[in-house]
Amino acid sequence: TQLHINDEPIIFSDDAITGEHKMRHGLSRLLDQVRQRNIDLMVIESLDRLSRNMKDTASVFQLAQFHGVVMNTFLEGEINELHIGFKGTMNALFLKTMRHQVKRSHEGQALKGKIFSMPYGYRMKIRDGHEIRGERDIDPDKAAIIRRAFTLFAEGHSLGSMIGIFNAEGIPSPKGKKWSGSSLHISGSGRNYGILNNELYIGRHLWNIKSFRLNPETGKRTSFPNPQSEWVINDKPELRIIDDVLWYRVQKRLLDIKKPGRKPYRKHVKNPCADLVYCGVCSGKKTIANARRFVCSSYRQFRTCDNARGMNIEDILYHVFRVLQVSLDDKSRQEWFGDLQQFFHDEIQRNRQNKAQIDHLTRNIEQLAETLGEDDRPIQEVMHKIRQLDHQRIALRAEECQYPITVQENARSVMLQALEQLRVGLADRQKNDHWRAQLTVLVKKIILHPIMTSRIGETVDVVLHETAWADFYRLLQEHKQSASA
Repeated sequence: TQLHINDEPIIFSDDAITGEHKMRHGLSRLLDQVRQRNIDLMVIESLDRLSRNMKDTASVFQLAQFHGVVMNTFLEGEINELHIGFKGTMNALFLKTMRHQVKRSHEGQALKGKIFSMPYGYRMKIRDGHEIRGERDIDPDKAAIIRRAFTLFAEGHSLGSMIGIFNAEGIPSPKGKKWSGSSLHISGSGRNYGILNNELYIGRHLWNIKSFRLNPETGKRTSFPNPQSEWVINDKPELRIIDDVLWYRVQKRLLDIKKPGRKPYRKHVKNPCADLVYCGVCSGKKTIANARRFVCSSYRQFRTCDNARGMNIEDILYHVFRVLQVSLDDKSRQEWFGDLQQFFHDEIQRNRQNKAQIDHLTRNIEQLAETLGEDDRPIQEVMHKIRQLDHQRIALRAEECQYPITVQENARSVMLQALEQLRVGLADRQKNDHWRAQLTVLVKKIILHPIMTSRIGETVDVVLHETAWADFYRLLQEHKQSASA
């Protein structure tokens, strides 16, 4: 897509990315420019390069119309509602037909016993010095790792201990990185996946056991199990790696450790300290191990860290607010007033200068608009000058603070009251998005160090942002002014 700013074209592209959805970097940047009204003309190779989804094509067209942007393609010329309706439908049908034809072709090859993927433990079959597409041979080195994984699990090792063994020995995972629980076993809806569940290891190849569909809200692929009647099953005894006895021992243990029943769906609520808590041993992030406890991710997933200790969110927040309270009490009311006033002084001055320049540009634009057709200058020349001034005005508005901050003498009291409200607000997990935003403005990271003289417990080191309280005060004032607007 080409976009024109002051007659200088800028190219946006999404190379080798499907147009089935609009969650694409190049298209997102283009739409941002449209929303900021930085452009007036959009040139596209064809509508199917914009999107093959009827809903997305129509939404982009409506957005362009709203902001006064003309859409053109090399084939159709200027785009209107008829193009969106007919071409959007044709593009969507083309995508559906192509998907159906590709699946039919794959089904025909699967019925002949061909294998499309490259499962861990196998490699391309070589015949007369050439690779044979759709055929596989056993990779002896990786097959030994697979047999060892099955044996360890059948002997009673947990998934965590197996991950620790493989990572400690430097054995690369199927993706060439560190081993994790998902490499070995993933509990799915109706069917499990991972190395311990791959039936090709007992010489049984399954195809079409699941299908993928794009989530229209996120643009991400989501898998859905297919009915067993649609599966294609081929016996491949030459690809067997695991004997039946070891296979059934592993499957029986997987069934034994599986928790009975399925937990009811519960809407995910992001923890207020998510992405803020770090391990003091490996410097990696700590994540929720159960409902409330933070444990090192490197220990849980890869066993590359020895820190198995954790801390509840309530205890972490207690230490965080104690540090915040001490930091706020460190200065008097007058000291906070003076420091905040000095911090926002430069911003206030810059806003005043920008406002004066914006007013000056607005007057110039209005004067030029009044002269259209009344003097000897060509209309195109005047319009070009108006666009130049308008782009300058847009750039200044982008730098302008929406709510200029005026520091009050009771700023410390305001922040103390807000801190207490933050403490109470974070206790309500269903409504903590607003409060979490305030916490992340204040806190840069929370580091949990294990107490070396004890077998249990951790110390908490809270690191605040350099401009934490100024940004916190700004956030409070912006919320106040936006609420009263």
